Amino acid sequence: QPGCEALLKHILQHACKGGSSRIENRNSRPGSSRVVSGFDGIHYYISGGPFQQPQQAQAYTQKHYDELATFGHVANRVEDDYSRLHGYLIEDWQLVNRSLSGLQMSRPLQQPGGRIGVGSLLAVCPAGTPDFLLAAARWVMISNKERLHVGVMVFPGTPKPLAAHCVGLSAGREKFQQAFLLPPIPALQQAATVILPTAWFRSSRIVELYDEKLTPIRLTRLLQRGPDFERAEFESV
Repeated sequence: QPGCEALLKHILQHACKGGSSRIENRNSRPGSSRVVSGFDGIHYYISGGPFQQPQQAQAYTQKHYDELATFGHVANRVEDDYSRLHGYLIEDWQLVNRSLSGLQMSRPLQQPGGRIGVGSLLAVCPAGTPDFLLAAARWVMISNKERLHVGVMVFPGTPKPLAAHCVGLSAGREKFQQAFLLPPIPALQQAATVILPTAWFRSSRIVELYDEKLTPIRLTRLLQRGPDFERAEFESV
């Protein structure tokens, strides 16, 4: 669980109920897309740096301070070394087609990349898009041309990287973990949602979000669950 549940639902829909109808038109114009897999790696690239507990100050060496004074930021090689050390990778994929809320992409099997399963959280940045968007893999398959294909559902809105932890007696003194906030989209009648690590959701659970200040929220409804994330609606406390 929850990967087993997602797989069984997928099999039921496609093997017993005639598959899923396509609601939106697809644009088959070729292109490219950058892709990141893995919750920690996604947070790293969207936030622009390593995750730290909110109470911790940024630990800079004298070399870092010299780079800040000279360039206005720490040299990119520091972040590159960190990403390589932790196995974070931005992959280059080819766009097969796209719609308003979905993408189909492919890459050669021999190309290095992260593990992607049905329901996995991804960050995608199609060519011409300024920022990474969050998405979930709907299906994954290997073609006879030795290419890996994946279809993804894109979550509307630009994700905001946050820190989050559960509160309450049952939560104890848990550390903050990576999380994301997706803004409300009135045109789609979509409320703001939060992306949390898997197994966090519990109806009425209180979670504190940190982005310069602490904001407590109450989880109200689970919208989507994958093997490495949960997406939920919430209300202010």
